[in-house]
Amino acid sequence: MKIAIPVKEQSIQGNIYPSFGRSPFFMIYDDSNNQNVFIQNEASQAVGGAGTKAAQLLMDHYVDAVISYQIGENALAILKLAKISLYQAKEGSIKDHIQWVINKQLDLLIYSQPPRHGKN
Repeated sequence: MKIAIPVKEQSIQGNIYPSFGRSPFFMIYDDSNNQNVFIQNEASQAVGGAGTKAAQLLMDHYVDAVISYQIGENALAILKLAKISLYQAKEGSIKDHIQWVINKQLDLLIYSQPPRHGKN
């Protein structure tokens, strides 16, 4: 299984970056060989569509799962269509999150739209 995590630095010692599309890098952990690689997220500097471009980048790297605090609606739709499992990040290290996914101890990420303001 290949697990992608948005990160600020190219280090497994760092923290999960709070924004999926704007993360400077993605760490991809491959549990088949216990290796990780870091890929630069060119979409992080995009004027618009950063999330969808980041989602495409991860599809191009054949990831099976993504761990993130939040993913925008368009990127979420792309990842779901690609059958990539999406997990909700929580307090803990990157290593903790990887183990939680492998052990099926992490909740699935569910996008919820912010409440609408104004009259109904």
